[in-house]
Amino acid sequence: MKSNSKDTPEKSSAVLLISTVVGALSIVLLAMFYYFSTNTHLTP
Repeated sequence: MKSNSKDTPEKSSAVLLISTVVGALSIVLLAMFYYFSTNTHLTP
């Protein structure tokens, strides 16, 4: 099973999807961290 030499469109699309999800999650986490770090006085 040598499928490492060829990059199938499915593999490339999966990598693109994963990279997009990771990028979006990193942006959301950074935004939440910045929001909570600047609004520490809003603790219940």
